[in-house]
Amino acid sequence: MAPDTNTKKQILVVEDDKNMNDSLQRKFQGLGCETEGCFDGEQALIKMGEKTYDGIMMDLMMPIKDGFAVLAKKSTTKNPTTPVYVLTTLGEEKCELARELGAKMTFIKSQMTAAQVIEEVKKDMGL
Repeated sequence: MAPDTNTKKQILVVEDDKNMNDSLQRKFQGLGCETEGCFDGEQALIKMGEKTYDGIMMDLMMPIKDGFAVLAKKSTTKNPTTPVYVLTTLGEEKCELARELGAKMTFIKSQMTAAQVIEEVKKDMGL
């Protein structure tokens, strides 16, 4: 019997660096997830208003609307309880602010590889 493709976890990757966005999407796809990517916070809020995701991987420093703005408006989308995992170059103080705004976990890019971050998210989401 073929697996039910409707049970795949839906992940939104919000990262303005195209290479990092592509890399994160490939890693999630390798875990059997379906992914969508966008490159700024405004696009993210539009997508979050249209569709429900199982998880959101997001940068904080992005054009148009930053990750803080997305976190602040997340409750007005179809994803008020969707876990947000932040991957950023900003320091611990900004990570703490992101957690106060609702990020479930935060990761500093200089301290972890993308593979290590995906492994932590994988454990948290039960992938």
